Amino acid sequence: MMLTVHMLPPSPNVLRRKYRNPHVYKKLRETWENYLIVVSGSALKTAAIRAMAKSGAKILVKITIYHKKAYDKDNMAYGAVKVVLDAMVNVGFLEDDGPEHIDLFVSQKIQPGDPYTEIILEAM
Repeated sequence: MMLTVHMLPPSPNVLRRKYRNPHVYKKLRETWENYLIVVSGSALKTAAIRAMAKSGAKILVKITIYHKKAYDKDNMAYGAVKVVLDAMVNVGFLEDDGPEHIDLFVSQKIQPGDPYTEIILEAM
């Protein structure tokens, strides 16, 4: 299943500075949760993603960030997608974001135009 969210997750540096207050981080996570539900499309697709998460199978999660300016390698790896993974767990798209439940691959592509995040979920 592929989801395209027209929003970028903040880098870990931005998370530390701008979202250090738990209430502000919660609002950011809730925004991602809402976007994920909307971009999943139909209730049928949302139910299919949730069923895949509850199946007990390990899930391959590929997150690609498309934007104009690259994050540093150390910021890109997993810190940048923390809010995305937290939101996916909260909406039921992932059972948990631990290594026993998911294989996570994060990449970025530099391109002009509006930034967006592409998420691909596959049962293994």
